[in-house]
Amino acid sequence: MIVLGLDPGTLKMGWALVESGYSTDALAANGSGKGIRRLRSGVLKAKASSRMEQRLSAISSALQDIVTVMADADTPINAVAVEGGFFGRDAQSGLKIGMARAIAYILAGDFDVPLKEYANNTVKKAIAQRGNAEKADVMRAVNELFPGPPETRIVDEDESDALAVAVTHLNTVEGVTMMERLAARGPA
Repeated sequence: MIVLGLDPGTLKMGWALVESGYSTDALAANGSGKGIRRLRSGVLKAKASSRMEQRLSAISSALQDIVTVMADADTPINAVAVEGGFFGRDAQSGLKIGMARAIAYILAGDFDVPLKEYANNTVKKAIAQRGNAEKADVMRAVNELFPGPPETRIVDEDESDALAVAVTHLNTVEGVTMMERLAARGPA
């Protein structure tokens, strides 16, 4: 299963493509089928000087391109997972996040892919084991799940959050915990 995880924003939108069921010889001894791998991830950025409709259009077009490339490569996404709204600052920020979330819904509809939203604290608990975890804790857990050389480490919070929501969806759908994912990964 391939999930597109999204951390919505109108200036920056984190995105991540994560595949489950990934298996290697190392994983076979540790619970084949529980493996997970990051296919691609990043952050889409819009110009702050652009009008809102231009920013939303740019982000939407970039996401459409990502999903189209996957479909053309015969690896279509099976689900979209979105971090739900968090209205910590003010109503205006909440409205803008809602606009960015709408992009995810339209994308899922255009490609006929189911979409699931996850509350911020649900993602934090699934990934960092605490619903009140800090962003640094989530990023640390994401980097532990997807180890690699320093140049591949996740350093952007939006990208980290997108990976976290994609993994949360896979864990929820497959009934797997973060600890089982780490055990399935085998030695780092």
